[in-house]
Amino acid sequence: VRAWTGPYTYYESELHPAMSVDNLPPPTPSPFTVSFAGGGAHLHWGVNTAADFTTFRLYRGADPAFVPGPTTLLAATTDTGYVDPVQPGPTYKLSAVDEHGNESPFATLGPSGIVDVPAPQPSLAFALDPTRPNPATGRALIARFTLPRAAAARLELLDVVGRRVALREVGGLGAGTHTVDLSSAGSRSIVTGVYFMRLSQGENAAVRRVVVLD
Repeated sequence: VRAWTGPYTYYESELHPAMSVDNLPPPTPSPFTVSFAGGGAHLHWGVNTAADFTTFRLYRGADPAFVPGPTTLLAATTDTGYVDPVQPGPTYKLSAVDEHGNESPFATLGPSGIVDVPAPQPSLAFALDPTRPNPATGRALIARFTLPRAAAARLELLDVVGRRVALREVGGLGAGTHTVDLSSAGSRSIVTGVYFMRLSQGENAAVRRVVVLD
């Protein structure tokens, strides 16, 4: 702060540092569904739209009153689905976490949410969504896509001359909308440059251009 009291007479205050802190959690994952088939619980949830989202945390407990924590953590994943090879009975709690460690309120699903046969799903269209953010970073290169059926499918990252940089076989995720982090799917780190993300399943194929920065 500078004060002026007359011609050529100024007074300046001491400097006082300040900084902003991100303490806002991402939105609670929704919808959160589970069905029981083939000897396992098939869990699915919606894509998180927070710009600083990093991962989902899935917890499992014996009853709805269990407290999520390291001992009950089942999985930490950027995907929107998980198969738990158990019989019906557990309670699941799901949260979203951002890059600053803020954890959303929990979405809870109890034993009554598990059914013997998966509920009928609406017709799905094969799609590879635009990469967000774009430019992206090699530390978190998130692909969002929809598979219309459970069949062999491949997600690749290619450089501008067509060399494969990363590969994930994604058919095992089944029909539905999914998110996959390609930054850990290659044998070498993803460096700054222009890439093409390609999704293929049977006769279907889609390509998206993405720029990667440090």
